Amino acid sequence: MNKKKIDAMMIAAADILESNKHFILENGKMPKKYLSAISAFGPSIVQTGLRQTLNFYSRNEKPEDQSRFNILQLLLKTLENINYLPDKSPDLDLNGYLKIHWDKAPFHTRIQLKYCFLEACTACKLVLRTYPKKEEEDKHNERF
Repeated sequence: MNKKKIDAMMIAAADILESNKHFILENGKMPKKYLSAISAFGPSIVQTGLRQTLNFYSRNEKPEDQSRFNILQLLLKTLENINYLPDKSPDLDLNGYLKIHWDKAPFHTRIQLKYCFLEACTACKLVLRTYPKKEEEDKHNERF
């Protein structure tokens, strides 16, 4: 991984989070579900591959999918802001982009794209950890 790329991505991710376009922060605090989603992203790429991980994170059918979807949007915006997704037009969605640049790409291009997402994941995780954690209400104590 390239430390200079990660540093540039951290600045871009911090700017995106400050604008709160993806509704990740709640009153300036980080909900635990987003920290869990970003922590699972990198190992998921290593374990199952980039394409499968992106397909899993791009689902937004159920309420519990929302945190993964928002994390993926943060990663994509971070990569777009620093121009690490070549030839991605704003109207092209992720699946369309991957169909063009993944299916027909040579092996080294696929590896570069995989590492771009891993570096973005690292940068976003470091930025997310700088925010205070939002305390979740303990539902088990309500019964007693």
